[in-house]
Order: sequence, then structure tokens, then C-alpha cells
Amino acid sequence: MPSPKPITLATTPTPPSALLAALAPHLPHSLPVLRRLQFARNVPGGTTATARVIWARYDDDDAGSGGDFAAAYVDLSRGPETECWLYSTIEDAVVGAVPEEVRSEEVLEGEELVLEVLRGVRALEAEVEAGTRVLETGWFMVGSLHEAVRHRLIARGVRVKKTENVANELEWEFCGKWLFRVGELEERGLPEGMGWDVATRADVPIIQGRTSMPRKEYVVLMTA
Repeated sequence: MPSPKPITLATTPTPPSALLAALAPHLPHSLPVLRRLQFARNVPGGTTATARVIWARYDDDDAGSGGDFAAAYVDLSRGPETECWLYSTIEDAVVGAVPEEVRSEEVLEGEELVLEVLRGVRALEAEVEAGTRVLETGWFMVGSLHEAVRHRLIARGVRVKKTENVANELEWEFCGKWLFRVGELEERGLPEGMGWDVATRADVPIIQGRTSMPRKEYVVLMTA
């Protein structure tokens, strides 16, 4: 394992412009975190007083220089909804699980940055008032976690468990994401009597009743 390199860890209440700029070249892998940070920065009510942005990079890498980094949007008041969106440059460097014997120095350095971000989340949890969190102490809900990152965290001793809505016979529940070129999609009208509209508060119970994922009213309306 390479010698540890000094890491800069920044925790801020709002997304730094430099972080948004650093995430953009890593699309589509960085999309979940970038979109959440843009929402927090640009949309009224898109964040809360308890939310924090955590950004870890090596001291010898200037912001936006293209070096390895890891970043997360964290709000530990949102359980059982997603409390953390996490991105690491590991996602760009590898595909799927990385066997121990082929782990490159780049991946190892990326792992250290992710672990530093998780330590930052743990520090935030220590600041949360006792009894205010929905989830068990020591755990937090991560959304859109990349498989490469999950496997590397497990290999480094991080405990990762599936959510309660995943069947016992399944080792993990995977969420596939697809990118489409909108301009190439076939234009097709809706069936007679149907039309597009914006979801309202009256539609929330129907939406909540048709998903196995816990969804609070404000989250459903936020994404409508």
C-alpha cells in the first residue's frame, strides 16, 4: 500500500463553486451528487440548516485540477429517506468489483478519500442532538451508491447493509440507471384520455402506496 498522502477535508453548509466545477467533468458518474448539490444551491428550500457538503482531496491537488477526490451531500435529519449522496473518482477508474490482486495505486488513493468523507459524516453524527435521528446510531442511508465504491468499502472493513425492503434471499438490491438521447426517441402520443400533468398533494397517497421505499410527503412533492 502506498504511503499515506495528506488529505484536505472541507465541510461546508453550501456547495462550493469549485466542487461543482470539479464534478462536472466526471459526468455521468457524478450526476447524483452534482444534481443534489445544484438543487441545494439553486432551488429555494432545496436544502436544510442541518445539511452539509463534505469534500476530500489530496493536499497536492488543486481544486478542479483533475486529481482524485470524493464528495458527499449529507443531511442526517432526513432518515429514513436518503441522508447521503456520495461520489468518488473510483467510479471512473474501475468497472464493478476490484479484486484485491489488481487494485491499482489510483484505486487505493481513491479509497482513502472515501474513508475520509465517511469519517466526516461520523463527525457530523456526533453533533446531532440525541434522539433526533430516525435511523440507528452509527448508520446512515446512502442513495445511488456505485457498486465499485460499495465493494471497496466492504474490502476496507466498512459495514454496509441492505435496506429492509430487500428480500432476504437477495444479497443486494441493484438500481440500474439508463441514459437516453432524447432527440433519438420515437415520438408517440399518449392513449386517449391520458395526459401529462404535475403531481399535487392530493396525489401523494397514491404514490406512497405504490412504492416499497419510504417516502415523506415533502420529498414526493419535491421531485414531482
